[in-house]
Amino acid sequence: MKKKTRRFWGYVALILVVACGCFVLLHAFQENVVFFLTPTELQEKSQLIGHKKVRLGGLVHPGSVHKLEDGLTRRFIVHDHTNAYSVQFRGIPPALFREGKGIIAEGYLGEEGLFQASELLAKHDENYMPPAIEKKMPTPTTDTA
Repeated sequence: MKKKTRRFWGYVALILVVACGCFVLLHAFQENVVFFLTPTELQEKSQLIGHKKVRLGGLVHPGSVHKLEDGLTRRFIVHDHTNAYSVQFRGIPPALFREGKGIIAEGYLGEEGLFQASELLAKHDENYMPPAIEKKMPTPTTDTA
């Protein structure tokens, strides 16, 4: 075989190996591309009940957070203005966990419709300002003219 032909087949083999590697990686990460499901999306995917770990994202319904008797377990409702799920989490919630704020709960959806969360991620406000700077800022006034 000529040197030129050997080099051509070497490039073809390299491209095939890289393409196969990319396919395997994309296929492996396919399930992790979705960062979270809203309650409406989770309701549409009823085959996920108890079988697969998922992330449920939405807003914590105001007035729904209740601490159970053991002191570590909290039960609350996550909604997306259309559907809602009751979530139970055992552990210490993040400092930014509040009613009316966005959260992402990672866990399993039980047969009875209760989402058992093993991890909570609280979404922070995009308008964060350090307290020291916030004290120096003038307070906004509302004109009622």
